[in-house]
Amino acid sequence: MLRKNAESRRGLTKTTREPRRRGAVGTGAARERLESVALALFAERHFDSVSIRDIGKAADMNPAMIYYHFQDKESLFRAALQSAVNNAFQLFEELSRKLLDQTAAKTIDAWFDVHVMLFRQLRDVIKISVDSITLETDHISTYDPVAEFYLREGEILQAIIQRGIASGEFQSIDPQITATMISTILDGALTRTFMLEDFDLKVAIFEFKKLMKLHLLVSLPI
Repeated sequence: MLRKNAESRRGLTKTTREPRRRGAVGTGAARERLESVALALFAERHFDSVSIRDIGKAADMNPAMIYYHFQDKESLFRAALQSAVNNAFQLFEELSRKLLDQTAAKTIDAWFDVHVMLFRQLRDVIKISVDSITLETDHISTYDPVAEFYLREGEILQAIIQRGIASGEFQSIDPQITATMISTILDGALTRTFMLEDFDLKVAIFEFKKLMKLHLLVSLPI
């Protein structure tokens, strides 16, 4: 119903709607650009206050063409969140492949580095997730992408910690509690970046890495 109303208001032609009815979703740079721009706008303002016209203007794209890539604003919203989640784990996998022969501690460091390299996207995901609690709407939910992020993050961190314990690198600690602690502190650091302009995320995470080594390692490197 929302999509139908949006189309009628904009007077979209049959030709414009045709690819979407056939199930085409659009790919490539234009779609990625829309997801990136939309994520930033949704984080800056509430979902209901961001229009397709706003997104098109920010992305330098005809708003009508957005419907070639996405069925409606809700689809774009969810795709923007999912893209940010996917980017985080893709980058971690790339970094991890370079660390195959490295210690468990260095592998966890790679997850910290992902948060530094993608801090704007991940910060916006947190902002949207918090804001969504107050959204007075029943047609949008951030649950799936956000829940997926935390589930996958927890599994990855716990697996690394268990590997470190098994190898004798890490102390005998609770993997689940430690993984939750890491995730929570990283969330807090990201949140502070949009609360305090002078907050240095890189320095904070660097110091957190050192604290984690004190907590995790059986013996500290000389």
